[in-house]
Amino acid sequence: MSYARFSLRGDREALVCDEARRWELARELFGNGPLGGPVRDQAALDAFVAGCVADLGGPPSQASLVVPDEWSRVVFIESGELPRAERAREETLRWKLKQQLPFRVEDLRVRSAVVPSLADQKEPGRLLVGFGSEQLFSGLESAFSRAGVRLGHIGSRSMAFAEGASKEGRGEAFLWGAADGYSLVVLDRGEPVLFRSKSLESSLSDDVVAGMVEREIRLTLGFLIKKIPGMKLRRVVVASADARSIWLDAVSRSVKLDGSMGEQASQALSLELAEDAVKGRFDLSSARSPGSAAQWLPLFGAAHRAVG
Repeated sequence: MSYARFSLRGDREALVCDEARRWELARELFGNGPLGGPVRDQAALDAFVAGCVADLGGPPSQASLVVPDEWSRVVFIESGELPRAERAREETLRWKLKQQLPFRVEDLRVRSAVVPSLADQKEPGRLLVGFGSEQLFSGLESAFSRAGVRLGHIGSRSMAFAEGASKEGRGEAFLWGAADGYSLVVLDRGEPVLFRSKSLESSLSDDVVAGMVEREIRLTLGFLIKKIPGMKLRRVVVASADARSIWLDAVSRSVKLDGSMGEQASQALSLELAEDAVKGRFDLSSARSPGSAAQWLPLFGAAHRAVG
């Protein structure tokens, strides 16, 4: 588990990381499942979180929590006008999710936000719907609450990374690569328009993984050209949790498109490492944090969120 505390200093626009810490979190505290599984030992989790909070120089009273992508998932759904009443709106969302997901929607915590519509939709509206295990999220919130910390937001690593590296311009893509999988988020003017995620087996070679990423980028470009007329990908930011070069190499190759996507190929596209994308906006130097800036970028993104 990682922790970072950020602040604005003087008239600087950059968020400065005042404290950064890491602890080994026992995986056996949680069950196995496609959404992470429930908390197996609440008392042990409570004790672990309390010990971590006690170690901090200035324990926070509220925080955002970034979790693995498989714990906090997102899907896009089309929608007509939704009920204004919160309960009726949630029931409608759950009914729609039941048509798409292989999970018991009654066991999920569901949140949604309106995002730009695509061409050729059957329904006029489009929603980004985040969901995760209610039992897991409640267990996490309970552990932090007992340690005196209120969790105002729980979100995925990939979305937090994209938020932290985004400049809120047109056509931005964010690739997060790790040994266990990768994700790709596309934002347009800071709003999500596409999300893809893929789990990886540890036995796969770098060449196989690179090929998968190349195809993913090409599919994404084709999707954008078809579904969002006039939008072109202008910027791709790559972050790696495992320091392998395959992620950047795969993206570099995939943006050299063939003639069938000449419209996209003619557009100037910048390819950036995450460390370069946040220069001047994110200062880790004073915290003496272990690891690269890319590894801490999701927490930087979470720090921009209002804790409600």
